[in-house]
Amino acid sequence: MAISRVCDNLFVYHPDESCHHCEVSQGEEVWRKELGAGEAMSGNKFLITARIQKSKQQPQYDLKRRAFFTSLFSEIKATNKLAILEVFRRFRSSIVLGKAAG
Repeated sequence: MAISRVCDNLFVYHPDESCHHCEVSQGEEVWRKELGAGEAMSGNKFLITARIQKSKQQPQYDLKRRAFFTSLFSEIKATNKLAILEVFRRFRSSIVLGKAAG
């Protein structure tokens, strides 16, 4: 029941004819009763489906292109870092020179 608090779109797979061939008599009744009790405790309703949707195929990524952009952005980040350090170095030396002149 704890998972129902995390997943808003959780479905329970239950084929229409699956319980007719079960060796446990009245098993579906017991299952539905327990499911109802769990829903009452959690405050969430479980959605029951008899069909499974196939998952969407994951898109294929161009790993060479990804590596290129990763290295490009790494270089840009390093360049910005060097530029900022240079500005601070010049600013600090101008302050030191200003104090020595004053």
